[in-house]
Amino acid sequence: MTTRTPNVLLIVADDLGVDTLRIDDAADTVLVQLKGTAAYPLPSLSRLVAKGIHFTRAWAHPVCSPSRATLFTGIQPWRHGVGDPIDDPALPPALVREGGADLKTLANFVSDASYQTAILGKWDLGDDPHKNVPTLRGWHHHEGILAGGLRPLDPNPKNKVAYEQIIQHDVRYVSWAKTICDVQSGVKSDIKPEDRPYKYATEDSVFSARDWIIAQSGKPWWVTLALIAPHVPFHVPPKGTYTIPFKDPQNPTDQEMFVAMMEAMDYYLGRLFDDPQLQDQLQNTVIIFVGDNGTDDTLDDKSGDDKNAVYIGGIHVPLLIADGGSIFGNAPCFLAPHVISSEQDKFVHIIDLFQTIIDIAGGHGPTAYKSDSISLLPYLKGSAAPVRDYIFSQFYVPNNPDAIKKIPTYKDRYEKYGSRATISDGTYKLNYQNGRYDFSELHHNSATDQTTEIVTNNFKHPKAKELWQALTTPGSGYYAETDSLGGTFPPLPEHAPLIFGKAMRVALKADSGNYLARCNGCIPGAAYPDSAFVHVPPADMLGSPWAQFTLRDLENGKYALQADSGNYLARCNGCSPGAAYPDSAFVHVSPADLAGSPWAQFTLRYLDNGKYALQADSGNYLARCNNCSPGAYPDRAFVHVSPADLAGSPWAQWEIVILVS
Repeated sequence: MTTRTPNVLLIVADDLGVDTLRIDDAADTVLVQLKGTAAYPLPSLSRLVAKGIHFTRAWAHPVCSPSRATLFTGIQPWRHGVGDPIDDPALPPALVREGGADLKTLANFVSDASYQTAILGKWDLGDDPHKNVPTLRGWHHHEGILAGGLRPLDPNPKNKVAYEQIIQHDVRYVSWAKTICDVQSGVKSDIKPEDRPYKYATEDSVFSARDWIIAQSGKPWWVTLALIAPHVPFHVPPKGTYTIPFKDPQNPTDQEMFVAMMEAMDYYLGRLFDDPQLQDQLQNTVIIFVGDNGTDDTLDDKSGDDKNAVYIGGIHVPLLIADGGSIFGNAPCFLAPHVISSEQDKFVHIIDLFQTIIDIAGGHGPTAYKSDSISLLPYLKGSAAPVRDYIFSQFYVPNNPDAIKKIPTYKDRYEKYGSRATISDGTYKLNYQNGRYDFSELHHNSATDQTTEIVTNNFKHPKAKELWQALTTPGSGYYAETDSLGGTFPPLPEHAPLIFGKAMRVALKADSGNYLARCNGCIPGAAYPDSAFVHVPPADMLGSPWAQFTLRDLENGKYALQADSGNYLARCNGCSPGAAYPDSAFVHVSPADLAGSPWAQFTLRYLDNGKYALQADSGNYLARCNNCSPGAYPDRAFVHVSPADLAGSPWAQWEIVILVS
């Protein structure tokens, strides 16, 4: 192991959640795959997995600016004041809430340890070249963009065209306005493509980093390679940088372009890693790769479980820390040999990179205020590390009256996103989003660890109150200060509506305690084998796939329940001529027939007792048989409770349990 002071290469991918990657620690491989695409290898990232540590439970904040401000200050958004993307001119200047202009950044602390510092790519902490450039916050050099996205040059008007209004989506990754800031030469803005050696944004960030690193030979350095990819606009990268074939080359899907962008990013990282002029320096470098928030919400059907949300898809990011000595040389330069090619499942946060990088550099952190960062250095050295009691994430649009008045879109943004925060102890997770609490989300848990209390949004569970107190109590260390969130936290309710995605696995529990299921040979000789029954006991539910349904949002205000057989639950609509009980529930509508079968489409009605009623197209409600038809199987499911009788019919009131595997 070298005795030289190690360099640090921090690579930040923009809008990259773990859901798009297939990281196999046993095989030391990383693949990228989205719905509708095959999996494609990312060999450069695979090298980091093979020669480093994969932190499998890393969180960030739900959007770019808060994550970056948190990473660079070591304090949480409610302390540093950046809770939202900060391109709006009516918002306060970045990084001023606690410490003001004197607030020191990671660059200051690393520079104090005699490191040269640079950020190449996206800054996203204020785009005023006179107030918020990185060189005014401790960095020696910056090349790239100051704002959160690529500002297009010709053919689109500068500073006037919203992202979604630009028709030529792929032009921005080539025709964009570059800024260079340097402590010695000052700031130069609006550098056009024809005036710079590298055009494509990912290429520019990577090769600008390469050129700057070469110039630092003999000096320790910390480089933040803040890639702009795979942030929108989705586009086709330069030829030769990706392998995915497009089904329609003239009209590739967003998913295909995302995969291509990731392949291109990996390609350019490979060019950096293999550059012969960098080998000596890279052999003495700790390489960190992290995403800044979840994947863009236009790419999948998770509906709210992605960027901008405090659900796991919005905050769970890849984090790899690798040893350049192991990758490019014969022995580790910094990491302990026995942690190479390992995984770590303890909760960590992007904020922890603040103190980690200071410790790698041999520097000292803040003394004027308490950092929220916990160093990951013990993990890198293979020793015992502090374990968080809770992990926290936050996104808020400040309740800023001036901004609401001056910026037409600000009020809409505030009302759409408002205040969002989440806290978890590793098993239980409490979400607060747009004025509502949600205690139904479990992740990283086996199904056998779940209880109905958790997945049915029952806030009487003691863990719900514990997490709520940690989130709302000043001095807890996880307190999301209420005035920064635009109001006070409401008290916990006893229960609340579940927040459903477009497709979620659920089970329906009746008042009897048993679960709704399709008949699975349950009645030998039954005339109607696709009947629905309420006969699976709680002890058997997790092992009974016929009692587990996919709840699908039909986007017409109604939902459908798809059984394990593939067919959908429905009321009988003349389905069995001569049937004794025409209002029975069956699981017999095929996927091909669903759209034209209103009898398989239900309206979910949330009741005051925390349960749900499922109203069919007939107006009646799904229920278990409660002596409803003499001679009927007593645990049959019927659609026969009228609206007038619903309140007094507990057998038509269901607990919806979300299943997480």
